Amino acid sequence: VDTDITELWQKVLIALKNDDMTAFSEFVDPDKWVKFSAYWNVRDDDIILMRPELLWARDEPFTWGMYDGSGEPIEMTTKEYFEKFVYNHDYLQAPEVIKWDMITRWNTIININEYYPNGNCIEYYFPAFNPEYGWMDWESLVLIFDKDTNYLIWIAHEQWSV
Repeated sequence: VDTDITELWQKVLIALKNDDMTAFSEFVDPDKWVKFSAYWNVRDDDIILMRPELLWARDEPFTWGMYDGSGEPIEMTTKEYFEKFVYNHDYLQAPEVIKWDMITRWNTIININEYYPNGNCIEYYFPAFNPEYGWMDWESLVLIFDKDTNYLIWIAHEQWSV
């Protein structure tokens, strides 16, 4: 089972890396949606997109939440959001892949289990990019899949913030 889910996770990342929304949308339940969070703290007002919206809403502007630290709205098209908050690094090459568990970093409030108690979690983590910044330039991409259906239900980006 672990091999199957690992292959599924890789296929999702490949679709994201290739900016292939047709392939990516296949990982979302056709009768439900996928939720997007710019940070790990799931909020009731996070954007949700259904499978068809992933295909036609590429150039649609949305307010995706608020920037941590400034509180300014994250106003972007779906394409821009994916480039900045979904696949902004080659997560297929992430040096750390953390399965089934969430690690609290800094002041992040992780409330994923409250929203997705039936979720399989995978985190792709880059501990740092520039040695001059040390621990302050880490970033992660987190995917949650429904344990029963293996459909993608939540995507979050996380990075060091104020």
